[in-house]
Amino acid sequence: MILQYTSLIMQPGPTTPMPEERCMQVAFTAKYNSGCISRQVGAVLANKAYSIKAVGWNNTPEGQVPCLLRNVEDLVNGFDDGASRDFKRTNKEFRGVLTKQYMVP
Repeated sequence: MILQYTSLIMQPGPTTPMPEERCMQVAFTAKYNSGCISRQVGAVLANKAYSIKAVGWNNTPEGQVPCLLRNVEDLVNGFDDGASRDFKRTNKEFRGVLTKQYMVP
């Protein structure tokens, strides 16, 4: 069944999608509203007749800077002031990997 959904998303055919497939298409499109780069998730709530009642997606917590507006250079240099989680700001190993991969010497 998942293969059927994936193939419809990737290459819609000339046949009308099944009701389940229509819901999956909406969820797949909804994920692009997410403010998170790495974990974009879309969801659709439908009744037994596949009538869509709600559409949702994940986002960053209120008050936190969206992933799209974060800057690796600011994180490495300590200028992000709460934009990233404590782990990212305080873990020396993590910051070392970022510095090595993204910062120009």
